Amino acid sequence: MKRALSLMTAAFAGLGLLSACAGAPPIARPAVPQSSEYAKAPLRAGDGSAFITDYTKKLQKALADDGKGLDEIQGGPMLDRTKAEVLVAKAEKKKLGTVGFDKVVAGGPKQSEYPLWFFAFANADDAESGTQALLVTREDANSEWTVQQGLFIDPERVPNLALEDGQVAEAGKQYAVDFGKTVTAVKDYLSGAGKSGGGDSLDDFDPSGDGFKGYRDYVDEYAKDTKSFKRVESRCQPYTEIDFEKYAVKAEGGGAVSMAEMRCTITLEVPDDFNFTLPKQVSAITTGKKNGNRVEIEASIPFLIETSKGKTKLTSPDWFPLSGKQTTAKGGGKDKSEDKGKDEGKGKDEDKGKDSGD
Repeated sequence: MKRALSLMTAAFAGLGLLSACAGAPPIARPAVPQSSEYAKAPLRAGDGSAFITDYTKKLQKALADDGKGLDEIQGGPMLDRTKAEVLVAKAEKKKLGTVGFDKVVAGGPKQSEYPLWFFAFANADDAESGTQALLVTREDANSEWTVQQGLFIDPERVPNLALEDGQVAEAGKQYAVDFGKTVTAVKDYLSGAGKSGGGDSLDDFDPSGDGFKGYRDYVDEYAKDTKSFKRVESRCQPYTEIDFEKYAVKAEGGGAVSMAEMRCTITLEVPDDFNFTLPKQVSAITTGKKNGNRVEIEASIPFLIETSKGKTKLTSPDWFPLSGKQTTAKGGGKDKSEDKGKDEGKGKDEDKGKDSGD
């Protein structure tokens, strides 16, 4: 008979797997923000504030209707995270928190073809929430503006966008190279577990927020428990369904600004005679059967990149579980404990001796 691993439930709760989801998601309630400080093509003056007001009204309605209509106002990583938030809130019988805005700064470079896009930086009326950075796109003339990426950042980390001839300037070609190096460094830092993790691979950057460190701490905490877990693994890849490096603008001082997204899969596996007992929050985002000795959790880690003459700034407020999968892994996991290996070896030797004697 399999034994339920009660430690797993305690560990999930203690480490706060869904701490990224427990508070208010990166959403807002309807408000009447002040006019944009600058709003150039593809925006007219005041369009940024008007968009935020309309967007938050529709978002509030969608959240009240169990997420119906979300895909009309959101896309990409933003939509994935909000859908996960809705599932968790429904499972816990809770309502999603909201944040209001009192000021919006929005703008994008001059564009001649679709998709059109712009950045918005909305200051929350609650000082503790900070400023929400948004990437908003419009695919074609028949489409509506949709939020593709969003994250809350410290007001001090809001970039100052450079203007050329009164318009927000698009980043140069060099940024694609810088972007590639940056996301590779983030990938290396987040991948692995325990001593095999990236650890110091962000020393050449200026990170801020709980996203990167919080994720690493979570994975490494499980990796330490070699008695309970025979496999702890983190595999990460940049999100590529959106070419974030193309949605980049110049920053004052000669650098550039864009958003990015890392997708990671956490694999936790216990010995064959154990079975995970999932807490309600994790069960809400887990599909398929909910039994077995292996759990895989897909996570979203959004971040803002700002290059400069000094260290590149990386701002990531938190990491967000998106989905889960529980299965049964038979046979030899690569991280079995030494004690179990010795016991198995001893048993085989004894059987071999008996066979020889016969």
